[in-house]
Amino acid sequence: MPKPNRIAEKLIVKKHIAPDGRLVLAVCDEELLMQTLSEDDIVLDLSTDFYKGTAMEAGDASLLMKKAYIINLVGINSLHAAESLELVDKKNIITVSGIPHAQIIVTDSL
Repeated sequence: MPKPNRIAEKLIVKKHIAPDGRLVLAVCDEELLMQTLSEDDIVLDLSTDFYKGTAMEAGDASLLMKKAYIINLVGINSLHAAESLELVDKKNIITVSGIPHAQIIVTDSL
């Protein structure tokens, strides 16, 4: 995966609470918000309320990622933050319209 874009350091983070009370995060690079990415049968609509969160520095987003049960990531900077925490392996990252994407479910065994 390419190195993160240092120009766009902000990530958009939307917090959701699962029915069992656990934290679910939607994280995307700031410049991707409001876009729709599609490739084959995969569509990521980053204009939905699921992604419309708060702009924050990658370090602050990383603190939330450490507490999350499920994390949905879109964009080079978002994936780099998760990789730096060893939450995602490169083999589990796909690209949609050339943009990296991963979904993480944190289990107790990690």
